[in-house]
Amino acid sequence: DISSNMDKHAMSEYVGGIIGRISGENAVIRECQNAGTVTGYYYIGGISGSIIQGTIAFCFNTGNVVSNNYSGGITGDVEACKAITNCFTLGEVSGGNYTGRLFGWLIGAPGSIASNFAMEGNGKVVGTINGATGLKQEDCGHVATREQFQSGMICYALNNGKSDSDVLFRQNLSDTTV
Repeated sequence: DISSNMDKHAMSEYVGGIIGRISGENAVIRECQNAGTVTGYYYIGGISGSIIQGTIAFCFNTGNVVSNNYSGGITGDVEACKAITNCFTLGEVSGGNYTGRLFGWLIGAPGSIASNFAMEGNGKVVGTINGATGLKQEDCGHVATREQFQSGMICYALNNGKSDSDVLFRQNLSDTTV
């Protein structure tokens, strides 16, 4: 469980709010959050700059992501990953080519991408999908409105439809800030 609210400004590649690059079938980022702005040249993400074969689960980003190319609210580069599930991002994402609200560039068929959400804004869910035949934007995640986040609907979905005491994401519905 890692939490970061520091801005990361690196004029280099592979910069993430939590980790620059995660690689390997058994590599896992779980239950992490970033609230700082993440800035760099290529492969920049709110949680990780790049993920190759690993897993990202139950993570969220509220910071902005700024890069030249390959930028995403969760990760800038996804290559044949095992899973990215139950993640969300609220920050703005800006960059050149391969820029998406959740993921910048997705190459190769992922094992599982499910229950991922981004606050509405500019851009697609995934900047570019390559080498994953039949995979569509809506298969990778959903864009939600501020009202949907405020209502508790997204929190409920991130918890896989559970609302008991054994959930990771919690929300005070009387607080209307997102």
